[in-house]
Amino acid sequence: MPSLYFYAVEDDHPLLVDCLFEPDLDLRAFETQSRPNEGIREFHSADEVLGAWRGSSPSRLTLVLLAPDSGVAPTFRKVSLRGPSYRRGDYDFRCEGWGLIHLHVGQVTHDQLSRSTLGHNSERRAAGRAQTYDWLGAPDAWNWEAVTATSRALNRGIRKAASGFVGSRPILPAAYQASQSGLLLDPA
Repeated sequence: MPSLYFYAVEDDHPLLVDCLFEPDLDLRAFETQSRPNEGIREFHSADEVLGAWRGSSPSRLTLVLLAPDSGVAPTFRKVSLRGPSYRRGDYDFRCEGWGLIHLHVGQVTHDQLSRSTLGHNSERRAAGRAQTYDWLGAPDAWNWEAVTATSRALNRGIRKAASGFVGSRPILPAAYQASQSGLLLDPA
């Protein structure tokens, strides 16, 4: 899975989301997992994403990105929810697809910032798992050149916005400032 690992704190979210909604990229952005008993939301602007992220749990600081000309729409899979906090019949939806680009934003826990990740499947990896996840359809239906080109453009945007690096990992400006003031960056 080609991935970029980087560091971003909450004050970096507007900069990060602006990179995603760069007009030249023409991305479509979806929540990774819906709220219980609701459908998947598609976000049309940076403000919509930031509004959804504001006050959210760390597990909600994720997005699934669809590259233009990727050839396939995402799959919205309904999943039954179980456990003490759910009622019988509760469900959510998951946004899935072989060529989707995934963004997971790291969090600060006990004065340590976990890494953020931006990545996507490779065509080879998807082909190797196609029988296991047959509801996702054929990996060769995706335009892998479009997925890879869009992912690279996002990586370049994040790298360009960085104020520093830990090895090859970009550190966005607010995270960099916080690291200079003692915030630890999780190397994992």
